[in-house]
Formats: sequence, C-alpha cells, structure tokens
Amino acid sequence: MKKINAFLFGFIVLGVVILLVQYFLKEEPKNEVSETAAVPTAPRNDMESWNWVLSPVSPQGTQFKYPEPLPTKYVVAQEWPPKVTLVAGDFVCEPGSAIGADGEMKRFALRTLDGGDYCVGFSAEGAAGSTYTSYEYSTDQGDFVARVSFTLRTPQCMNYDDPERTVCKTEQALFTTDALAVDILSSLTMR
Repeated sequence: MKKINAFLFGFIVLGVVILLVQYFLKEEPKNEVSETAAVPTAPRNDMESWNWVLSPVSPQGTQFKYPEPLPTKYVVAQEWPPKVTLVAGDFVCEPGSAIGADGEMKRFALRTLDGGDYCVGFSAEGAAGSTYTSYEYSTDQGDFVARVSFTLRTPQCMNYDDPERTVCKTEQALFTTDALAVDILSSLTMR
C-alpha cells in the first residue's frame, strides 16, 4: 500500500511540475498563423494616427505606404521598411510549411482578412530574450500577386518588472500584423 501511495504522490507531483513548466514557458510569438480558413482582422486600434510615409518608386514601378517609424516599444521593426513586390501569375496558397520568397522555411495558411484572401506565412526564432518573427503576406492583384514581407522583434515581456511587464504584454496583444500588412498592400499603386 505504501508503494502505491508513493507512486501516486510522485505522479501527482510530476503532473503539477509539468503544468507549472507549461504555464511559465508559454510565451509564444504573437499573430501566429493558424490553419483556420477565415479569421477576422483584429481591431486596427490607432493605426490611422501612425506616421504613414510613401515609399520610393521601386524598379517595378510600384509605391506603397508604411509607418515610419513603427510607433511601438515592445514590437520592434527589425527588417524595415517592408519589402513589397508584384509577381506575375495566379494567386495560389498551399497551407503547410514551405520555402518563402526570402528563402526561409515558413508555415503558411490561407486567411480571409478584410474580405480578401491572403496567404500568410511566418517563421519565428528566439534569441537573447526576444523572438524574431518573419512575416510574408500575399494576395491577388488581378494578373499579379502582391507580396509584403517584414521581420519584427518582440522582447519576452516576462523579462520586465511590473508595471512595464503589463505594458509590454498589452502592447504586444493589441498589435496586429494582419491589419498592418493589409493596410500596406491596399496602399500599393503602380506608377
């Protein structure tokens, strides 16, 4: 009977330890792409008040608007300004893992954002208390596929003491790459 009680006690302790480890290590990259076919765009918050600037005309003859600088403290533009390209062809999105336009392995999903279909890809890696996430959004533009890509760095909010930890978590929770990418691609013009 003592062996059974000791075994049960050990099993319970192990279960509690596993739950605690999962709870404290649960800092996942924000805006992770799901396999869901239709996901509504998160609220834009105050993106309209950001400092949107017009990009130089690209060799393809395109221009787009993007925020400069990105007005956030806990979501940092790592590869910025974003890269926007037009590729001739049909819009196709195959959910799953594949090589993105930048040559990196990304996970892709088809999502409906603001009434349009977008192929959304991302890859994330952690380094020195931050997560670096590369995003790629593609959508149909008639005879072309428009693509925007950028990389953001998000520090681990648990590295801060409160109240800064709470501010960090709130800013990261409210930030939406979906709305950012949709706004950038919808501003795309041909010159």
